[in-house]
Amino acid sequence: MSSSKEYNWTQYILLSDKLIKDDVIKIEDVDIERETFYRCALSRAYYGAFCTARKLCKSKLTKTGKDHGIVKEHFKNGSSKTEKKIGATLERLFDARCEADYEDIVENLGFKAQLFVKVALSIPGLVSKLTEEAS
Repeated sequence: MSSSKEYNWTQYILLSDKLIKDDVIKIEDVDIERETFYRCALSRAYYGAFCTARKLCKSKLTKTGKDHGIVKEHFKNGSSKTEKKIGATLERLFDARCEADYEDIVENLGFKAQLFVKVALSIPGLVSKLTEEAS
């Protein structure tokens, strides 16, 4: 399904929330461990937050993996408390995502998934607040 409408990246965060909370997700003929849902939730929560925030600094982007650092630094070096909070939050989410995506063993994964999905859910509100402050 293609659309000319801009994608709402917050949907990734909402999906992440569902992955960690919903025990009735069923995929026919596939036995998927709960850990997989937690890892996917962490990964997608970060990416949804990142894509939501990157809209505010598109002119600086390279469309490469470097953009993750560019977006984090843009906000961490911002002048407002809201910008700094977005930057710090993205950094924490990025670290959690890397652990979920690259480490074979992640201690307290369920707890981390719940915590960081909740943290990611704050990003759309912070981005909206920043947009309102700029208006």
